[in-house]
Amino acid sequence: ATTEKIAAEMIAGERTSSFLQYAKQRTKEIYDAGSYRNWKKYNGFCNKLESFLKSKKAKDLTFAELTPAFLSKFEAYMHTLHNEREPEKKLHPNTIQVNFNIFKTLVKRAIEVEGLMKPEKNPFLSYSYKGVNTTKDKLDEAEIEKIINDIKNKTNLNNDRELENAIINAIVPRTKYQIDDTNNQSAASALYYRKAQCSGFARGFKYLADKLGLWSICVRGSYEDHITHNTIAHEWNIVKIDNEYYHLDLTSLLSYYETNGSLDGAIVNSSDEHLATKTFWDKAKSPNCNNILINVNNCLEKLSPSNIFTRLYDFKQLILNSAKNNKKTIVFQLEISQYTDDKLQKMVIDEIQKQFKNVAISLKIYSNIYV
Repeated sequence: ATTEKIAAEMIAGERTSSFLQYAKQRTKEIYDAGSYRNWKKYNGFCNKLESFLKSKKAKDLTFAELTPAFLSKFEAYMHTLHNEREPEKKLHPNTIQVNFNIFKTLVKRAIEVEGLMKPEKNPFLSYSYKGVNTTKDKLDEAEIEKIINDIKNKTNLNNDRELENAIINAIVPRTKYQIDDTNNQSAASALYYRKAQCSGFARGFKYLADKLGLWSICVRGSYEDHITHNTIAHEWNIVKIDNEYYHLDLTSLLSYYETNGSLDGAIVNSSDEHLATKTFWDKAKSPNCNNILINVNNCLEKLSPSNIFTRLYDFKQLILNSAKNNKKTIVFQLEISQYTDDKLQKMVIDEIQKQFKNVAISLKIYSNIYV
């Protein structure tokens, strides 16, 4: 069932107008659309709402029961909950605000898109909740020096790939994605308060890159939301690695990290061609980005256009040349549709073993990219 079908059934009076059911179905649609980060937030909201209803010995929540008084009681309940990461602490007011933002978005969609509720019945017309302002625009010297010194002590600053990777690891695993707050657009939001949206991630990266001598710029563009099909403003970086330019989207990397638990296998740096399949920007104002860097065991390996093959013959030449030059790591992509994935992988392994005899071989496959 889709939310549209549920709406039709509710309007026809075939079942109770359950807001809880509507919220759960909308959450499932977000998951099916592949938006894991948003699904995780919506799912957390549904769990909290259902837990609150159980505490009141209520099995359901109808649209008619959505009142300012109900929202006030739900707010009081969330203030009693404990922080999942730090169980000794209660939920932060800003986490509660995120949940109410989701609540408000669901109600708004139910009214404007599904027609499940009259606009004048919207409880958020007279109820609001606001978190606390915990973000400052500028880091103090000691705070930023600690981050920079940690990178300097563990990184070869003359190795662009290693330096970029270190900056990424200083931001992505430690920072949450959070929208609907202008304070989350500064470098401080990503580096110090660890809550940022796309612009905060991009500016946080550039701040560290500038301090550590890695060339980068922030790029503004947009993408089409695959759920709503709305055009969404977006910001990311272009970096210069080994005298070549690459796109770097930390927001996308965060989504990959949250789904997989690490960045191993992630396309860290994109080419114009790869990024243009889902993102739009003024290409005339930015340098050409022609290659891809993929994370392999926390190291960045290059996939160049010359290593993307549509014929096995050309792939075999790559393996032959790599064997002659004693190259230890090879990254390539196969776009050969006439073979099944299993058949293609067997052919790849057989060809590598022919050329690299008596050598231990490790083959990793990330989608259709081989390492």
